[in-house]
Amino acid sequence: MKNLIKRISEIKRDVVFVGGCAEVFHQIKDKATDIDIVVLNLDGLDVLGPIREFRAQTEICDSKRRGAIYVGDILIDIFIEDKLPEYIEFDGIKYQTINGFYDYYERVIPKFKDGFHKRRLEKKLQRLNEKNK
Repeated sequence: MKNLIKRISEIKRDVVFVGGCAEVFHQIKDKATDIDIVVLNLDGLDVLGPIREFRAQTEICDSKRRGAIYVGDILIDIFIEDKLPEYIEFDGIKYQTINGFYDYYERVIPKFKDGFHKRRLEKKLQRLNEKNK
């Protein structure tokens, strides 16, 4: 997965790794099961494979524009937004900051009345709070 993250960063400069990859970078969790990225557009990503573009069915992203690519058995979950989240760059790779996580959770969690996504995001926020005490 590390090689794929590096490759994505080399292909596309306007990419920020969020979700599990950023959580691993900040030592909030041990491993990521997929790769979540925020981009301004899909330009260049098609070299990784066919992109499935769709409208998000939830409030999980502001624009509701998403995409997905499978590279082998690794899912790259793409959030296409108008601006990139706050990030820190390390070794040429941009990762969402801790403050960026908080901004995201504060903005998105209230949009959900209840359900799977709300509980999942609340659990991630709790893990973030525990790690940053």
